[in-house]
Amino acid sequence: MPKRSAGCFECRKRKVRCDETKPECNTCVRRGTKCPGYRPAQAFILHNFDAHGEKPSLIKEDENRYKYASQASSSSQNDTTFSSKAIVRREDAQTEPEDAPLPKQLSIGYHMRKASMLDSTEWLAVTAKAAKVDPYVALNDICIHIPRLLERTDKATRPECPKEEIDSLIEDSQQVASRAFEWLSTFERHGPRYDTVDVAFMDGFLDICADRVFDPVFYFHYFGAGICYLIYWMSMLILQGNTFKLLRQHRQLDMKQLYMWDRQLSSYADSICRSVPYNCRPVTGYTAKFGSLTPLMVARKYYEMKGAQTEAGWCAKVYMGARVPELYQAPIALEPFENVKKTVQGNPRYI
Repeated sequence: MPKRSAGCFECRKRKVRCDETKPECNTCVRRGTKCPGYRPAQAFILHNFDAHGEKPSLIKEDENRYKYASQASSSSQNDTTFSSKAIVRREDAQTEPEDAPLPKQLSIGYHMRKASMLDSTEWLAVTAKAAKVDPYVALNDICIHIPRLLERTDKATRPECPKEEIDSLIEDSQQVASRAFEWLSTFERHGPRYDTVDVAFMDGFLDICADRVFDPVFYFHYFGAGICYLIYWMSMLILQGNTFKLLRQHRQLDMKQLYMWDRQLSSYADSICRSVPYNCRPVTGYTAKFGSLTPLMVARKYYEMKGAQTEAGWCAKVYMGARVPELYQAPIALEPFENVKKTVQGNPRYI
């Protein structure tokens, strides 16, 4: 198989050698043209076979979406303070009245606030059939839209952003949330797929954290159900936290609406924490622990922004206690992907 060219879009188009200088190659600079940048080092290609022929059709992503991505990301970093930050952001704001249920500037988001290549009509068509019968696939097809909404939110912070763009962003966020609500309704059409039990019923968990801050906890009917619930609650805390921030900035919310938002977001964080003990049992193995620690950190950040120190402290204690023994040579921070974010931030070669 021939080597995949790593040159910039313009040099590949002109079929000339590219020196691959970042963010703009010297070949384009010498020609006096603006270098459009580089495509990612990795890409997905699906071979779609059908019953009418031996030669498969190919489904590729549109690489043109990466053109000038480096220039856009560098300029946006100067215009906004939201790009590729930690899971939760709270800007310095004025003191809130005591009856306000949530801080005024609250944003919960994924580490990489950039649209995924899988968030496209072509890719979603590949999983459409499986999504009809597999709730896990159906849920991920909904959640894959969230990074794009976060990316649009970051771009909407520029001063000249038109009101129509903000309105469209809020409407699209609410539509994704409606799809997620519908997914949960279908998933629980025969009732919740978990029971509530005393935390002591979870083998070994009180050895990790003896504090009964979240008691009772959830005991899922099967392992896959617990994974689906964790993805749902974490994604909704991220999505709805972002929508709440937009509404606080661009809409007038009365106290009843603020209270309802507080109840909704708190329920997602609470459900995440009540799910973690199930995944910390020895019988579930290390994979379950890893799968629950990221949602746990999202919940912890939410509680920190709320000023709920008891709940946030419980999350931190469980996170440190549930680590795989002898895997880490040195103590690790509570921001597990901080170095990863620094590596890929603003680099168009990472997706």
